[in-house]
Amino acid sequence: MTKLKVEIFHDHEVDLWGFSVPLLSIIGTGCLSREDAERYVLDAIEFTLEEGDAEPTEGADIVNYELSLRKVG
Repeated sequence: MTKLKVEIFHDHEVDLWGFSVPLLSIIGTGCLSREDAERYVLDAIEFTLEEGDAEPTEGADIVNYELSLRKVG
């Protein structure tokens, strides 16, 4: 099982929560609670991975993998 590091943080200046997924270059802010940030980061990861459906290289075979996300620890 591969783990993906997600950073959840609180911005004290505006009293809002945010998240970062460094490997996927995702940053999200403006969440009212930590729980919101943890929920929205899953949507952001799914959106980023779905948007990666670029045209395949000519002559390449396409192989699809099903991924599921769940919080651990």
